[in-house]
Amino acid sequence: MSDELRSLRNALDAVDRNLVQALAERQQIVQKVAALKLATPVALRDLPREEALLTRLTEIADEVGADPLLVTRVYQEILTYSVRWQRQQLVEQDNPPTQVIRVAIQGRRGSYSDQAARRHFAASTAEVVYDGHDSFRSMLEAVRDGVATYGVLPIENTTAGSISEAYDLLAGMELHIVGEEVQPVEHCLIGLPGARVEGLRSVWSHPQALLQCSRFLGTLPGCVPRSWTDTAGSCERILAEGDPSQGAIASEVAADMLGLEVLKRGVANQRANFTRMVVVAREPANYDLRIPCKTSLVFGTQHQHGALLRALRCFEDHRLSLSQLQSRPRPSAPFEYLFYVDLEGNSAAPEVQAALDELREHTSYLRVMGCYPAVTGAAGKPAQPRRTTADPAPRRRRRVAVGDRVVGGREPVFLISGPDLADLARQHSGRADLVLVGPLPDVADAGQLTGWPTATEVDAESAEAASSEVDLVIVRGASMADAAVLDAVGRLHTPVLLERDPTATTAEWLAAADRIRSGGNQQILLGEGGVMRDLGLATAPQIDLATLVRLSADHPVIVVATPDIARAAISAGANGAWVQLQVGDPL
Repeated sequence: MSDELRSLRNALDAVDRNLVQALAERQQIVQKVAALKLATPVALRDLPREEALLTRLTEIADEVGADPLLVTRVYQEILTYSVRWQRQQLVEQDNPPTQVIRVAIQGRRGSYSDQAARRHFAASTAEVVYDGHDSFRSMLEAVRDGVATYGVLPIENTTAGSISEAYDLLAGMELHIVGEEVQPVEHCLIGLPGARVEGLRSVWSHPQALLQCSRFLGTLPGCVPRSWTDTAGSCERILAEGDPSQGAIASEVAADMLGLEVLKRGVANQRANFTRMVVVAREPANYDLRIPCKTSLVFGTQHQHGALLRALRCFEDHRLSLSQLQSRPRPSAPFEYLFYVDLEGNSAAPEVQAALDELREHTSYLRVMGCYPAVTGAAGKPAQPRRTTADPAPRRRRRVAVGDRVVGGREPVFLISGPDLADLARQHSGRADLVLVGPLPDVADAGQLTGWPTATEVDAESAEAASSEVDLVIVRGASMADAAVLDAVGRLHTPVLLERDPTATTAEWLAAADRIRSGGNQQILLGEGGVMRDLGLATAPQIDLATLVRLSADHPVIVVATPDIARAAISAGANGAWVQLQVGDPL
């Protein structure tokens, strides 16, 4: 190593130490803030202050030559931890912990449940001991029997859906949900040191993980998926066997802990893969009303016409939002069902209590499974830097959510594409109104880097696979009349941008949208790039502003145009624009 490189590394080490010391000093101040909040009725989270802080920090980043996008993401993590720590102090004030708590998980050290449990209890003032179990039932029985204080139970995954066994076990045991956690799932193909992908003949993992990676596993010729108790345990198995033809699906954390090699990253069917877990205990917990909470219920209704609708109307009447509603077969009652509901609200809040009182009149069975601090939904969204431009006039009527952007809401949304999406994202970091557009897998990678929603163009063959990778699929004007394409995107649960063919009439354009809608997909944006006009010597597409204004009253409209024309169209009533940019171009 040269003296110059050694000197630079020493300088980096000194900077890193200063950063860690600064984080420690910040946390000491956070502790004092938490003490004040415990003593006075001050809101736990001040979202406007977080937004103002991020705005100021991104401006400082621009001044000093730092990456505003990096600064935003780092401080979002810092603020999230700060809120989590303050929340824990409020929780422990109302629910004092024992000196030592035991947490039961399904799986081994390094499993996704283990990672989620350690993050959830990181701010606890008690000593925490973690115990692994081979099954969900064994883990929950340990909590029921008092062997463990808490259990961490996975209940749904963004790729594989609800975990039926978990719901059935919750319904059958008198346990209470007291917390929730969301665990990012980043499946890797793991092997022994020196193993090769083409040499694998079996891959072990938890059945849910195998299901979530089914597409990739289907590309391995002669390789058989095999079920094991958990992801981290499958790594232990192949290490103990010592057979290089055996692999595992697990996290990189589990592989590193055992000295195994990652043969391939990102093998899940969907890149955005998260598992929601709930924390269960023998007794319910009470939470300060300043903590945004969810309440989970299970109820049954009489087998009568309109019974479920009457039950659900109790929540609507008290303006309570439901984040989840699903049904499961009712034990010992063929063709009858129990309904599981997560509502946004604290069970101690007057409006929730009133809704529950009314719900009892419309149900044959009702149990509150728990009230707990929410980490998903509106309460879990990180703050974003504020836009510096003035808010436009409110948009109206139909709205379509593209990731966390709302097309048809108060602000216009901009789809941006260009030769280098990562550099474009850095240039425009700090904005909360952008969607990245590009080919797969480039746009998906840029979306992971930035945390922004993504979009890509599709045809009939690629639509279904692409919908698991991006937040918006695009049907170009040339495919507007292709029935196979329209039917394919109509079956999706992903929003679709339908671009007008320049030669198509408005009626033909709307008919294409109706065909998509008839397939089930109601999340349709209209993409207006202009209609062909005779300009004397030539024909060229021109945006029909009169039609745009009329359509935007009922359909979100995205203009496909240059930035200058896009701004004019937005002033006329468009809900956003798709623009091509080069690095350095203003928006």
